[in-house]
Amino acid sequence: MIIKQKVRTWILILLVAAPSSAGAQILESISFKNMSIGIGWNRTDYDFGYSEISDYFNDALKVSFLIDVRANFNGPYDLIVSPTFELWSWTDNSGAQFDVIQNGVDDYMFSLDISKVFASNNRFSAYFGGGIGYHFLTYWTNFPRFNPYFQDGTFNQLQKIVQRTSLIAPGLTTGFEFNLWEGFYISTEIRREFRNELRQWKFLINFSMF
Repeated sequence: MIIKQKVRTWILILLVAAPSSAGAQILESISFKNMSIGIGWNRTDYDFGYSEISDYFNDALKVSFLIDVRANFNGPYDLIVSPTFELWSWTDNSGAQFDVIQNGVDDYMFSLDISKVFASNNRFSAYFGGGIGYHFLTYWTNFPRFNPYFQDGTFNQLQKIVQRTSLIAPGLTTGFEFNLWEGFYISTEIRREFRNELRQWKFLINFSMF
């Protein structure tokens, strides 16, 4: 009941520009479908630098493992409403090379997606949609001890810098869902998130839990 109430609140935010009668109809028609967990990989363009050292900038392409957990709700007009949590973590150096810079990024995302089923039968459905994701990003750099970097204008040797930020990014999704037997679904999904600072492709396979 608590989860359902929270989902209705989030949908109200997304439907703020929609007619009130349409928003009310969607909220009253939502019913729980299942929970799912997914794995996959993401391809991310997220560049970063630091105010402490103006001549250092990381613009590497970041490819990493991805975890996805979501609740799925059936809505009217073959809509699927999915509050989602995703996590990915990337580093370019395991730490074995102590004299080389090590960079890393962690992204925790909470999103609300609304998708539309456009083709279906008893075993298969295809959908597309979109949503809004709120990202909590942490990016960091370990500087090598024996190949030193210094803070601008000082003789302070840099050892590690950690920065945290948050941002909102819209996304588009499309996927296919397969009903293997009653209550058990497997789905594949592609998600594109686009914002100047954060541009991501995500590829997922999800399994329903209950």
